[in-house]
Amino acid sequence: GEQPKPQRAKVYRLEKTDDDSSGWTDKGTGYACIDYDEEKKFICIIVTSEKDENVTLLKTKLHQEKIYHQERESLIVWQEPGTEDDLALSFSDKQSCKDFWDRMTEIQMKCKEFDDHDEDEYSDSSDIGVLELPPVNLANLEKIYKVLSNGSPIIQSTLAGSLISEIDYFDQLFDLAEGLDDEDLRRKHICFDMFKKIILLNDPNLLQILFSDKYILRLVEVLESDPDVPLSKRVKHREFLTEHSSFKEVVPIEDKYVVSKIHQTYRVKYLKDSILMGALDDGTQATIDNIIIYNNLEIVSSLQDDDTFLKLVFEGIKETEDVAKVRDLVAFLRNFCDLSKILTEEVRSKYFQNLLEHGLASTFEKAFSVDDPVTQQHVIEIFSQTMLYRDIDVREYILDSTGDTFPLLRIMSEKLIASVDPAVMGQFADIFRRLVDTDNIDTMWRRKEEFLSVVYKFWFPSQLLESMLNPSLDPLACTLKSHLFDLLSFCIARHGSRVRSFITSNNIIEKVLEPNLKGPGFLTLAVIRLFRQVVGDKDTKMEMYLTSKNLYHPIMNTFKEHSDRYNMVNSAIIELFDFINKEYDKNYRLIGYLVERFRNEFENVTYVPIFGQLIQKYELHQDFESQGNQSEPKAGTKRRREEFDEEDAYFNTVSDEPSTPPISEESEENELGAGLPPLKASNKADDEDDEMVVPAKKKRKLQIKSISYHKGVHNNTSVVEANKPPKEE
Repeated sequence: GEQPKPQRAKVYRLEKTDDDSSGWTDKGTGYACIDYDEEKKFICIIVTSEKDENVTLLKTKLHQEKIYHQERESLIVWQEPGTEDDLALSFSDKQSCKDFWDRMTEIQMKCKEFDDHDEDEYSDSSDIGVLELPPVNLANLEKIYKVLSNGSPIIQSTLAGSLISEIDYFDQLFDLAEGLDDEDLRRKHICFDMFKKIILLNDPNLLQILFSDKYILRLVEVLESDPDVPLSKRVKHREFLTEHSSFKEVVPIEDKYVVSKIHQTYRVKYLKDSILMGALDDGTQATIDNIIIYNNLEIVSSLQDDDTFLKLVFEGIKETEDVAKVRDLVAFLRNFCDLSKILTEEVRSKYFQNLLEHGLASTFEKAFSVDDPVTQQHVIEIFSQTMLYRDIDVREYILDSTGDTFPLLRIMSEKLIASVDPAVMGQFADIFRRLVDTDNIDTMWRRKEEFLSVVYKFWFPSQLLESMLNPSLDPLACTLKSHLFDLLSFCIARHGSRVRSFITSNNIIEKVLEPNLKGPGFLTLAVIRLFRQVVGDKDTKMEMYLTSKNLYHPIMNTFKEHSDRYNMVNSAIIELFDFINKEYDKNYRLIGYLVERFRNEFENVTYVPIFGQLIQKYELHQDFESQGNQSEPKAGTKRRREEFDEEDAYFNTVSDEPSTPPISEESEENELGAGLPPLKASNKADDEDDEMVVPAKKKRKLQIKSISYHKGVHNNTSVVEANKPPKEE
């Protein structure tokens, strides 16, 4: 344990003077502590000179007898047994004396608990040395248990050192425990508790000895005699580990040290999770976990540097036709990759780089093509971990594949489409998203566009498009399409014109809306998410694609079906129009398209304000159009006009006919034309009524595009004539 701070004190000895009288002689001032004397093998009171730490003013054995007395709160006096020398320590203050006294009496009390042993039984350099344990025999079994069960931190801190220093002590303890008769349950229970106490000492070096090949199985057997478990329910743990639990070497490991670490790690995990589950404190459990982690680190480091071993693993996967053999090899590779999770991010990236350099990527095609669900699960996990750290290397491998069929993409797509397990479909969808996620691609990678070209010219059209457009509402088909729609939504947010071209050229949105909006709820939501992502892209061409093909109609039909259900479909469509209301608030073409077609539906929705706001924006815009040619615009019109953006006005025609709307001299900015670009004014004026005239050749027409329908007649534009105000003379 950690030594308390030495206390400053003066040493006195009672000595005879020349006149045969006695008096206290000052032996000097120093620092007093209680420590173990390596030479004499007992605990001492030691005072070292404050002037020279190499000078010892006092070194005397700390006795268990009650010979020490505290006087006047700063003085400790005693008479040495045998020599009858009178000694005293005078401390600089009361608190220092109290601290030293408490320390001394505590050690005396703890030592007294072991009064069957002499103080010279301590033999290490900790607080009170290392305890010399009783000899191992049946007669001393309870005494040994008593020593190991002592709850004093001071004593427990010495036990681990004592056990380590007497390594044969373990052999004797195990021999004693194994020699007990099965009927001698009391002693077997004592042995169980004794070894449990040894483990709970939580000393890493001691645990390494217990978990070594020499002792681990013997320890497991002793721990079978748990007194808290009835005899009928006790498990033969050693028999399980030696006979039923086997270590399968799918590829021979030549390094015996690595094999030993693999065995030890498995057995220690079994011990922690099965035998001592719930019996370990947090500190001991953390120490055992660290032992497991360090073992795994050694295993990973050794095997990844073994070129011969890695070559055998990868060639075995690629060349063998035995499905069971491939399953075992891939399972081992999965476990090997899982072990690397203890590595730091940078080291783990190099770890996967090393595996790829030895041929990991080439094993994916064979492993994915194996018709075995267990193998599929393992290879999906390996691929996911590889993509997490070396995604560019995987894409490079795909691009460098021989031929133009890109076998890895083709095989994975076929497995996704053929899967009958929705969970596996989700896993494939996840790794596909990682493959096409270009946001995390290094900007220095020059083959990004080449890879995206493969995605949209080969992979999606030839492998996934048919499944996307499949009208079937079979449960598996619906699950597959929902994942593919989400994958396409993911791409829309990242790949710009490439994915838009893929969607429009194959008319995907139109083909998937009608059949899939009538499907189960999760598929309907996937379609709405896809539509919402297209709208959220805010691309003009995609907007025209949606409106020209009237693709909002299926969405509104679905909304009407769910308008009174307040479910996720209803909420998703409301969110879509809320987005349009906020992000397309000045796009009067789209707002006009929606309101003119779905006004009745909008007016029937009163539980959210979104649709009413769209109608209001449409009416304000229409009001502006209708007021454009009036000589006296209304005050409300002037205020609402300011809400419209200049982008909605197109100046594309010129008229020769004069027009002279009145211009207020007080404020030009508040008039209807205030928001329009300024036009040059004439300098001529009428002397009689001071009316300003705009020359006809300078007059322009303000063309505001809109879409309106009246009695089946399509009117694409309305023209509002506008004149600039003339300058005052």
